[in-house]
Amino acid sequence: MKKTIVWILINSFMFYFTIGNFSLLHAQKKKKVTTAILNLQSKGGVTSNEASTLTDRFRTELVKLDVYTVLERGQMDEILEEQGFNLSGCTSSECAIEAGKMLGVQVMIAGDVGKVGDVLTIDVRMFHVATGKIIKAIQEDHKGSVSGLLGVMKKIARKAAGLSAEEEKSSGGFPWLWVGLGVVALGGGAAVLLGGSSSDNEPDPPETSLPDPSWPPGN
Repeated sequence: MKKTIVWILINSFMFYFTIGNFSLLHAQKKKKVTTAILNLQSKGGVTSNEASTLTDRFRTELVKLDVYTVLERGQMDEILEEQGFNLSGCTSSECAIEAGKMLGVQVMIAGDVGKVGDVLTIDVRMFHVATGKIIKAIQEDHKGSVSGLLGVMKKIARKAAGLSAEEEKSSGGFPWLWVGLGVVALGGGAAVLLGGSSSDNEPDPPETSLPDPSWPPGN
């Protein structure tokens, strides 16, 4: 009888522990920062079409990292068109922030791509829309063809997400290993174990504390 009571207590604890972690995971996912990306501006050596393609690659890589909620380009165009806002020639920080407010995002990303001698260079800036402050500036240089910049965009996306080149971030969710959940019937000693795992070891950046010294990660 005593063993049965112990089993019930242990499994009750594991049940509430599991439910609590699922609730925390759900709350964290709601806090994901929203962002939109303006087309990279060409400063010579790169055509506007190439700059647009590089922007699309950057957007895709950032979405794959699952750190931010990234607004699709089609959604951006539709929202801004409804409000009569023209992105053509939107190169200043003030313009980027104004667009961000209309889009309803927390972080706006803009940048430039150009060529100096035989070196291609990309500069990307992340703006906190509410304050207008630059919260992260990223620069990457590439000596080679424009097509080589496609791989560079992955590096820039990882830096924007606060990840190093070695780190991996899955879309899996919460950093905890196999968890056992036992269901024990009175008078029986059998248990059913259920579990799940994830390689994600970083919580999403907080929604309400931008900007502060601890955000974005890796700053």
